Amino acid sequence: MSWWPQGDPFEASVAYTATMTLSAKDGWSFIGVSENFFTVEGTSSPATNNVDSCVVAAVFPVTGL
Repeated sequence: MSWWPQGDPFEASVAYTATMTLSAKDGWSFIGVSENFFTVEGTSSPATNNVDSCVVAAVFPVTGL
C-alpha cells in the first residue's frame, strides 16, 4: 500500500489517497472484476479500480485540525 501525499499521514487539512495492490490466492484471479468494484470503509468517495485490475485507490476524508 502507498499513500499520497507522502509524508506525515496525520497532517491537518489533507485528504489522503491510499493505493492498494491486492493479491489473489492460488487458483483465483482478478479477471472478470468490473470497474470500481471494490468498497473501502471510511472513504470520502467510492474506491476506484480498472477492469480486471487488482490495484485499488481510495480517498479518505480531509484530516482534522
